[in-house]
Amino acid sequence: MKNSRFLKIFSINIPLFALLLSCSNNVNSPDLKDYVSSIDISESFNILNFNDIHLSTVSDLDEQCIYIERLIASPRSLNLLSNEKSNVDLIVLNGDTFLGADQTVVSRFLEFIDSFEIPFAYTYGNHDFEGLYNSSFIEEVLNNCHYSMLLNPKDDVYGNSNYVINLTSGEQIRWQLYFFDSNSYYLGGYDVIHDDQIEWYKQQIRLANNLGPEIDGSRDDLIPSLAFFHIPFEEFEEAWANQDKQLYGVDGENYWYMGDGKVAHGYKDNDLFETMSNFRSTRAVICAHDHMNLANFLHCDEDSTFPINLIYGMKTGDELYHHSDLMGATLLTLDGASSNFDVKFIRANYEGEVGIIDINSFKTGIFHE
Repeated sequence: MKNSRFLKIFSINIPLFALLLSCSNNVNSPDLKDYVSSIDISESFNILNFNDIHLSTVSDLDEQCIYIERLIASPRSLNLLSNEKSNVDLIVLNGDTFLGADQTVVSRFLEFIDSFEIPFAYTYGNHDFEGLYNSSFIEEVLNNCHYSMLLNPKDDVYGNSNYVINLTSGEQIRWQLYFFDSNSYYLGGYDVIHDDQIEWYKQQIRLANNLGPEIDGSRDDLIPSLAFFHIPFEEFEEAWANQDKQLYGVDGENYWYMGDGKVAHGYKDNDLFETMSNFRSTRAVICAHDHMNLANFLHCDEDSTFPINLIYGMKTGDELYHHSDLMGATLLTLDGASSNFDVKFIRANYEGEVGIIDINSFKTGIFHE
C-alpha cells in the first residue's frame, strides 16, 4: 500500500500474520506504462534542477519567486542553451520544496512554477509532508497544474513519486528519466528506497528496452537514463571516502565540496546502486538533502566496470541552513544522439548576480566571485 510517511516505531515479524494480511489485501497492479509519460527531445535536452527550497509560512514568497524566476532565466542569460531554444526543457523540484508550509504557500508556489509553461517534475523529500495540509494536498495541486509531470498510480509500490519520463524522437526513446520517492524517516534515521521500488525500476528498464523477465542486466546497448531522488544512498559516502573525505578537491573526473562534513544517507544500504551498475542504463544519480554538499563523483561498484556519476545538486535559495556562496541550480544537458551529458552548477545570489562555478573553485574551495 502507499506509504503513510509516518515514523515507523515497530515492526511485526510473524510469518502467519503476514500471510493472512497479504491474503486479505486487494493488490493494485497498474500497467507499467501508467507510470510513463514522454517529452520530445531534439539535439539536446536541458534540465534545470532545484533542491531544498524549503518554503514555509514565514518565507517571503514574493522574494523567493523572484529568485526562482532569475534562476529559470539564467541558462539563457549565461548562453548555456543552443540558439534555437528559448528556455530549458524540464524543471525538476528534487525534494524538500516545502517545510512548514500551508496550503496557500504550496498552491501559490506550484502555480507560479506552472506559469512558466515548462514541464516540471516533482519528487518528495523527507520534509514535504511536514506542513499544514493533509498528505494528499501537494499531489492534488500538482494534478491541477497543466505542466506537472508527476504520475502516482494507485498501487502497492512504496512511496508517492515513482515515475518515468521518456525523452523521445519520433518513435525512438533517446533517454529515460527516473524519479523515485526516497521516503522520509525510519526509527530516528532517514529511510531508503525500498526493495519493491528497485524491482519497479528493473521492470521499467526491461519494458523500455524490450528485455524479457529473465534478463537481469549486463547489456551495453540499453537506453541511457538519469535518476532523481532526494536522500542519497550510501555509495555517495563511499565515493567521498575514496577521496579520503577531504573537504574539497578535484581528482580526475571527480570534483566535490562537502560542506556538510557528512553524507546523510538512509539508515541502511540497499541494492539500488548495484542494480543500476548491473543494468548499465543509468548514467547519473542526482540527489539533494545535504545543503552544503556539492559534488560530481564518478563511482563504480567493485564488482562492475560501469561507472555512474553521483551528483549532489546545488541547494536552491537561502531557506534553512546554507552556504551563502553555494546557492542556485544545477543544469544537466543531455545529448539527444548519444549517452553523453554535461553538468553545470549555476550560482546565484539575491542581488541578481549569476554565474557558473568552474573547476578551479573545487580545487581551492573558494566559491565567491
